[in-house]
Amino acid sequence: MKQYDVVIVGGGPAGVTSALSAKNSYPNKNIALVRRDSKPMIPCGIPYVLFSLNSVEENILPDAPLNASKIDIINDEVVDRKDHTLILSDGEEIQYEKLVLATGSSPVLPHIEGKEKKGVFIVYKKKDELELLRTAVHSASKIVILGGGYIGVEVADEILKAKKTLLSLK
Repeated sequence: MKQYDVVIVGGGPAGVTSALSAKNSYPNKNIALVRRDSKPMIPCGIPYVLFSLNSVEENILPDAPLNASKIDIINDEVVDRKDHTLILSDGEEIQYEKLVLATGSSPVLPHIEGKEKKGVFIVYKKKDELELLRTAVHSASKIVILGGGYIGVEVADEILKAKKTLLSLK
């Protein structure tokens, strides 16, 4: 069983910042970051993979700062916790003294009839799903966006830069 002084669950910007801050504050502590995806996306850059960036690969959150700080990266999913022990999906157990949860957000899927149909996409943070979305956007001529938050507005901007037609719902 691996043992760490600090374990951060979540591989996005909050998790990476937490791990680096912990290492900067306590350089002698043994720190691990547990993340589900081996190639996490930079969340605020996700809309830009649709047009401004040349590929989804250009939006991967780099491991270099973590590696340089000697922070262990564990690519797995936490499925349970008992006392000061995390259980990963592969059955491995990790003991910790301090635990930080930095799991980020997930998009809310509204109850709309037809949401499961081909050509309907949700903006997820996973690389493979973003590649499918990017391909669909590039091949589409008309696009409807549901959601007017930051991501929805930035996606709309990218769609317009790509010279696609945005349709509105009335």
